[in-house]
Amino acid sequence: MDHVTKNAADVAKITHFDARCQASAVAVSVAIAMMLQIKERHFNKTGGYNIPAIIQDSYDIAVKFIEIEEQKRELLSCMKCSDLKQVKLDESGKIGYTFKTLGAGFWALKQNNFRKAITKIVL
Repeated sequence: MDHVTKNAADVAKITHFDARCQASAVAVSVAIAMMLQIKERHFNKTGGYNIPAIIQDSYDIAVKFIEIEEQKRELLSCMKCSDLKQVKLDESGKIGYTFKTLGAGFWALKQNNFRKAITKIVL
């Protein structure tokens, strides 16, 4: 997981040196890696992904890139959001903010219907 974390942060730095961007890239990359590595902790009893565990473990790694407490709380809030409206995707002045796309992605991960989730995000 160390290589995934380092590579994600390094690539994010190319276009966005802001620590929030690095944390976002790390969170997404680590979550994907966790799903691909098939560790018992990241699966539930029915064989599906244990999304809360994946989100928490991804957060625990990604948050290390952030020093400001408020940003740490915001990262966790975006990753654990249960309602897409919480992410405020259309918030004026913050449309390019990486925590918004991160939040939309992690919200979608928790949905049961891919098509409906994507439609809700886009519209």
